[in-house]
Amino acid sequence: MTLLFLFTGLAIVIYLNQTPYQPRERDYAYAGSFYAFCIWIGFGVLAIVKAIDKYLPKIPRTASAAVVTLCCLGVPALMAQQNWDDHDRSNRYTCRDFGQNYLASIKPNAIIFSNGDNDTFPLW
Repeated sequence: MTLLFLFTGLAIVIYLNQTPYQPRERDYAYAGSFYAFCIWIGFGVLAIVKAIDKYLPKIPRTASAAVVTLCCLGVPALMAQQNWDDHDRSNRYTCRDFGQNYLASIKPNAIIFSNGDNDTFPLW
């Protein structure tokens, strides 16, 4: 699991050598490391449930699982609260303006030849 995380996370960052400012997020390149991390999270939640069962044996298993589930729901809420402004594209018009200028510079029904998807991303 550690090798999967390292090779699809840190190693892919070094291999791709992406520039810091991209026209959009490239999170799909790190999907493998996200899967490994999610498996670790699942193991951690299971360990917490087992610890509750061990140290509080009178609580039913479904109750301990429900408590852990409710506690773990705070993690995505905290992540959303902390990262929302980083990924919010409200009042950002550079991409839209770039695409509009791109289309204004060509004739109707023209074919666009470009160097890659970064050039045509605003047209999507």
